[in-house]
This record gives sequence, structure tokens and C-alpha cells, in this order.
Amino acid sequence: MDATEYRMAAEAGCPVAQRAALALACRSKDLHWSTADGLAPGTSCLSVHRAGRPVVTLYDSLAMIELIEDLHPDQPLHPADPEERASHRALMALALRGQQRLALVTRAAESGDYDIAMHFLSKVLHRIEAALPATDHASRPSNLDIVLAPLLWRILVLDRAFGSYIGISLLRCKARARWLLGQPEIGRHLNDAAAEAYIASVARRGAVIAARHGLPYWMRALGPEGGEKRLAKPRPVKWTVQRPV
Repeated sequence: MDATEYRMAAEAGCPVAQRAALALACRSKDLHWSTADGLAPGTSCLSVHRAGRPVVTLYDSLAMIELIEDLHPDQPLHPADPEERASHRALMALALRGQQRLALVTRAAESGDYDIAMHFLSKVLHRIEAALPATDHASRPSNLDIVLAPLLWRILVLDRAFGSYIGISLLRCKARARWLLGQPEIGRHLNDAAAEAYIASVARRGAVIAARHGLPYWMRALGPEGGEKRLAKPRPVKWTVQRPV
């Protein structure tokens, strides 16, 4: 029997801890999660305890995923094909960058900072959208899905709560998110209670995304089905030149 114990010290709702929890849940294992007492704000730490082995301590999110993968050779979540595996790893790194960009969006307290953060987030998300393979509904979640899930879930939550429309053109990403949240191992962690806690944390920061609530702005340009509609043409302005008498 595998007596390995995984302990995570992290803030509540931390995406790093969520990814580790999902990687273990997909292998029917639990993550022992405690608050990050004594750690710097925003720091997450995974310690792996194995009988007769030194404790392994990791702070890097992808290193956590890779170690969990290596400790479960009979339950691989990486593709077997080397080229596909390399593509997955490249997308995993891009997803982490997207998570960092999204964090800046949800922390922006000024409109200018928010617009800049949204610009850079959009660039990363569209790169993910372009490279993301089509969802295979007959497959099980991969390590790529585990890294993507907290990011895509947050986008769905923000769009629903604040009308931010971050995912408006990310059709493939949203389809993948819906499929992932339908998986019991993932939906158990990224659930309604977690969404409410995430929304509350964003609102507490005084973030622009929560205060602005973009739905009224978007509805000026989008119909009820989300399709683009024509805006009223501006009336021509007649200029009158005053000639000196």
C-alpha cells in the first residue's frame, strides 16, 4: 500500500494548491491542505512524505505536477507520445503565464492598470486557444487539463459574476472548461463554494473588475444571444464657421 503523504501549505483558494489537489484527485489521492503560516504572502509549498525517504519540498507548481506524475507511473497523465508530451508541457507553461496575467487583472485597482492587464491576459489566452487540442470527451483529464482547469474555471466565474466577458471568443477553451468541470475529480474541488469564496476575495480587494461590472457596456454591443449587433450610426455633425464681420 502506498503510504505517501502530500501536504500543502497555501492560502485558501490558491491555484497552485488547486492544481496539486487535482493531480492527486485524478489518482484517487488526497492532499492535506493547511494555511500558509510562516510563508511569505502568495507562497505555496508542497511537501511529500514517503516512508524511509527524505521529505521533498517544492515551491514550483509545474515541478509539483511532474513529481506527482513520476510517483504514479501506473497512472500517467502525460501523453505517451514524446512530441505530444512536449506540446502539452509548452501549453502548461503558457497556462501558468495566463494564471499570472489573470491575477494582475483581478488585483488592478485603477482602470488604466486593469486595461493594460486585460490586454496582456488576452494575448496569452488567445495563444492557448489557438494551440489547445480539441477536447476528447472519451479521454481522461491530462496534466495539461489539470494546469488549465483553475485558470479556465476562474474565467468562467469572473464572467458570470462580473460580466467581464474575458472568455467571449475562447470557444475551445470554454468547451474544455465545461468538460473538465463535469469530471467528478475536478468538479469536487472547483465547485460553487470555491467560486463564492473566489468572488468574495476579488471583491474584497477593491478590484476594478468587481466595481466596473462590464455587463451593461457589453450589452450595448451584444444581442441577447451573445451575437454582435449593429450600433446606431452617429448623426453627422454640422460645423458652422463664423466669419469675422
